[in-house]
Amino acid sequence: MALHFALMGFVVVASRASAGEACRDVGEVSDVVSCMTDPEDWEHLSCDTRCKKDYCVALRNDSPLPGMPADWCLVVTDRKGTVTGSLALTGTEDAKVTRASEAGGIDVRGRDEARRTFVLRSKRRKDGSLVELARTTERGPTTALTPLPEPRPQPKSKPQEAYCSIEPSNSEPTLAPPTCTGRKPAASFLQEAAKLCATSAGAGEQPVSAVGSCSASACIALGADEGVWECVVGQSDGGAPHVLKFAEVLGSSGLTGVALTGTTVCATFVQGGGSGGDIVSSACVLIGSPDRLVLPAPPSRVAFLDEEGYHTVPMKAEPTVDGDIAGDAAWGPVQPLPALTDSNVIHGLGAWEGPLDASVTWRLAQGADALYLAAQVGDDRVTPARPGLSPVFADHLELRPYYAVVLEPEGHASLRQWRDFRGTRVDWPVRGARCRWRARQGGQDIECRLPFGAVGALAVPPSRQDLLLVFSDGDGEPRQKSLVGTRVDLWLWKELPPSVEDAIFLKQTYP
Repeated sequence: MALHFALMGFVVVASRASAGEACRDVGEVSDVVSCMTDPEDWEHLSCDTRCKKDYCVALRNDSPLPGMPADWCLVVTDRKGTVTGSLALTGTEDAKVTRASEAGGIDVRGRDEARRTFVLRSKRRKDGSLVELARTTERGPTTALTPLPEPRPQPKSKPQEAYCSIEPSNSEPTLAPPTCTGRKPAASFLQEAAKLCATSAGAGEQPVSAVGSCSASACIALGADEGVWECVVGQSDGGAPHVLKFAEVLGSSGLTGVALTGTTVCATFVQGGGSGGDIVSSACVLIGSPDRLVLPAPPSRVAFLDEEGYHTVPMKAEPTVDGDIAGDAAWGPVQPLPALTDSNVIHGLGAWEGPLDASVTWRLAQGADALYLAAQVGDDRVTPARPGLSPVFADHLELRPYYAVVLEPEGHASLRQWRDFRGTRVDWPVRGARCRWRARQGGQDIECRLPFGAVGALAVPPSRQDLLLVFSDGDGEPRQKSLVGTRVDLWLWKELPPSVEDAIFLKQTYP
């Protein structure tokens, strides 16, 4: 997707060892020491370390993407940092050292690819090598990935007033006319529709006659273009006949039918099949000037979720950025995006103690020239950045892969860029953004105003962004304790329902 937020893509090339074997490449000794003493690589899920009298143990993960099955490696070193033994934890999404005894007993608690919790027991021998003793899997229910609220049920549509069906051709395109029901259109409308659809007619050729039907307030017609019945013409009362554009139909295998109710036209089409057979989908357009794409938008919402993503339009009243989310009526018509369960934990599952420990409910809204972000965080220990505590280890938000909202004393917060667009670690302030936060019982509330154009490729509407929103729970320790996140496909519209031209622009620009 060009010019939009996205996870940074890396290709991880590594040999997979079976459980119990030594990791075939634990890296240079300096890498392991760095992993133990400087775990500030917020993009990598690198380290969980502890040292005893005679040895140190570290968990290392070379996967760049949270939640991705990775080559976790349990490494032991002597006190000088020399690697003496290791074990591979293949097929593991998350892991944590839960015990390291002076006698060399080492336990790891993790989660496998089936999202089941397991416990690995191992022992460091006298020569420094590491041997697996046992691995047990705890039974328990599996959880779905990143649950998002279901869209509100839509009211039942009115029965169609007119319908035209197209019989599919099993070989060459057919010019057998569609079958239409309903009130027959005027002859002049059908003649004009045939002319509009005959874009490829040769010299002296007569356009194929169009067929159609009418509701009480509009008419539709189907015409042939290059030998295929795929051209749809519409006309509402007082309007002129014109070709209706369906962005979804452009890449389909052909129309199967068109229905008209009032001024709403719904086209059904074949998206293509495969081994499972053809997939039939539909798209609806409201005839007007301009024609508009029909979305199942709740009437009271300025931001809502459907199967394609999270849609926003400009708010009538914009929020005051002061950290008071519950007391600001502007957030009322914005649908929340909760991240409250263990399936939202993308790092640090072993340290996560439930939604009271770390969770977040997001809201995204659109202003006249900025995107507004609200995060209601559940946190049992609010930890802003302070002297002596790196912002990476304090509570903060991440707009991956490039940006972070750092909590500062006295309710201030700053938007920082922590990665440039080549992936290099940086720490740059983002000018023009405004963020504030407030502590409350059970956590904190964070608000930001992000001007279009100030934050990377956050473009003015109509635009589309792919965001990974993350809350990092610090708790004041020199590590990122756990990360809780939600991925959002964000659609920014100028108005709802959006014009068909805007919808086609987004489909073609952000495929």
